[in-house]
Amino acid sequence: MFYQDWGFTGSMFQPTALPPSEFGERLLVGRSKELSTLERRIASAPKIATLEGLNGVGKTSVVNIAAYRMLKQHLCGQGGPLYIPSRRITSVRLKVEQNQLVAGIA
Repeated sequence: MFYQDWGFTGSMFQPTALPPSEFGERLLVGRSKELSTLERRIASAPKIATLEGLNGVGKTSVVNIAAYRMLKQHLCGQGGPLYIPSRRITSVRLKVEQNQLVAGIA
């Protein structure tokens, strides 16, 4: 691919989430409203916060930075539960059949 000819290791258009760190927080711009809303919803148990959007628009970055900011708040003594940002992508996979899920909901 021509990206390697230009000195890149891969496509420069590949969306990559910002890390949950000070560096990632500095790079995330224009999302103050989304961050505040997400942090408020995460802290308001028993609600479950969700994000929707097209691929590559920054959902994971917003979650990473919100978790990082909540961790910083806790460590600075502002109270509340301890939130630990994940440094790698994980997913939960259920090991049940679809009909078992439907039966459990009904």
